[in-house]
Amino acid sequence: ISKKFGVRNISVSISPHSPVRVTAPFFLPDSRIFAFLYSKQNWILEKFEHYSSLPSPSVLLSRTFFLGQEYKVVHLNKQGRSEVRLSGEEMHVFTSGSNGTSGQDLRRALVRFNRAHSRKMILDSLHEWNKDGRFKFGRIFLKGQRTVWGSCSHRGNLNFNWKLVMAPREVLHYIVLHELMHLEEMNHSRRYWDKVRALCPEYKQYERYLKKNGEKFTL
Repeated sequence: ISKKFGVRNISVSISPHSPVRVTAPFFLPDSRIFAFLYSKQNWILEKFEHYSSLPSPSVLLSRTFFLGQEYKVVHLNKQGRSEVRLSGEEMHVFTSGSNGTSGQDLRRALVRFNRAHSRKMILDSLHEWNKDGRFKFGRIFLKGQRTVWGSCSHRGNLNFNWKLVMAPREVLHYIVLHELMHLEEMNHSRRYWDKVRALCPEYKQYERYLKKNGEKFTL
């Protein structure tokens, strides 16, 4: 905590390689500062989770997953926009990155590839589950949390982790249903799981799959 003259408001900042930094007016009591931090705890925890999921820039990405299959990453150079192609058990990633930034370019290309496919598959899945118009939802957001695969807000907005596209298609399809059902039951009660089971009897095996393999789905 840094108290400074001339500062009128409390501010908090977090970066990947430094602790939480708080700047406050010089004469502000510590109790007010800690109350402010308490009000920001969810935001702070989200930042910690985000930064903890980022790989070290020095670690070369050699393998990744797509639709449940593991691929060897082959990084190739080419001019123009980055591109990703699947070839047997290899994922060929074409970028025009120069030395020193090639690892970052590789990850950016893979994130763009996964986000694009994830959005399309999630929208297709939403349409499939909601053919009869049973579920009324708001906006759809893609996020990149480390362990949260999906969530549903009280406003009816749905959040999905774009890394779901690394899991088998049926697992992604189930997570879409999982969040849609929260539009009817904002809890994990027995009634909620009965409704899920009625549409997806295999849901437990998909839950087990993510619990066992979810930590592998990183970039």
